[in-house]
Amino acid sequence: MKPILLLTVFLVFTVNVYSQDTARLANLRDYYLQKSKTQRTTGFVLLGLGTAATIAGIVTINSSDSWGGSDVGGFLFLGGLTVDLLSIPFFVSAGNFKKFAAELELMSQKTYLLQKNAITAKYLPGITFKINF
Repeated sequence: MKPILLLTVFLVFTVNVYSQDTARLANLRDYYLQKSKTQRTTGFVLLGLGTAATIAGIVTINSSDSWGGSDVGGFLFLGGLTVDLLSIPFFVSAGNFKKFAAELELMSQKTYLLQKNAITAKYLPGITFKINF
């Protein structure tokens, strides 16, 4: 008797956990598009700052007559190149999120159920994800 009661209590609590959250599924595509836009913007900001620092470093190196100015210019140049290289993963991530959002689709899936000795079609909400090789 005790295992049956525990199983019943467990099933009552898991029925709500198993159901789909349709509001979350509807916003999933918008979430990934927004994330893609944020990553792309971050990539462009880093690319712009890195390029500006690289150009400033080159100008500082070329305009300085002493070794002290070339050190600052060298640090600016190397720092700018580093920031430019750090922007690449943000662009790659933005492209991945955009592809992921494009492959997500909300749709109704047709399922067949046996009800009252007859097979009936019922449409259930679902989400599809396409994987292209």
